[in-house]
Amino acid sequence: MALWRRRRAGTPAGPRLVNHSDAGSHYTSFAFTAHLIDASIDASIGTVGDALDNALMESRIGLYKRS
Repeated sequence: MALWRRRRAGTPAGPRLVNHSDAGSHYTSFAFTAHLIDASIDASIGTVGDALDNALMESRIGLYKRS
C-alpha cells in the first residue's frame, strides 16, 4: 500500500530501500519475497532467534520510547 501511494503521489521509493523484518512466516514466504524483488526492495531478515540485523533499528526505537 505504501509503495502504491508513493508512486501515485509522484514520489516513488528510493533505490536503496530495505525492508527490516523478523523471520516470521509471512515475511519469508515466496510471494512476499517476489513482491520485494519486483519493487527493487532489499530484504533484511535474520535467522530465527538472531536479532543482530535489527539491533540498530531497535536501539533507535528505544530512544523514542524513553522520551
